[in-house]
Amino acid sequence: MLSFIAYIFKIIISLVVGFLIGHDFKSDKENNNIVLYTSLLSFTASIFSSVVLRMNTTESHFVVGFLLFGMIYLINSFVEIFEKNDKSKLIFATLIGIIIGAGYILYSLLATVIYIYIYYNVNIFINLLSNTSSNNTLDSKVDEEE
Repeated sequence: MLSFIAYIFKIIISLVVGFLIGHDFKSDKENNNIVLYTSLLSFTASIFSSVVLRMNTTESHFVVGFLLFGMIYLINSFVEIFEKNDKSKLIFATLIGIIIGAGYILYSLLATVIYIYIYYNVNIFINLLSNTSSNNTLDSKVDEEE
């Protein structure tokens, strides 16, 4: 009975995390299509990985490989019709679903928070990296002049 409650908890968490990944917090327009697909992929991946890993009592690597192959096929069939930004959301939602299905809920929540932070602040990281590389070239030019 306790494992069934944990299974339901995994399903609910995967739906919430899929919604968080797909929702656009900065835009006023609603794109319910990507939210639906990220929630669906996270839900599907968590269900498949949870069931396959629960049924795998012999520690067979074939079953885990079959799970990964199935998830890659699922991602490939969903990703073809979306834009580049939406593709990253779909792939990450599937990976988070696999992590939730494996039972690592706190790790998946932490990875989701980090992903959302990086996704919405990517320009800060790009500016930081470009300033660092330009500072390195200026320092090397100063050293050459001396």
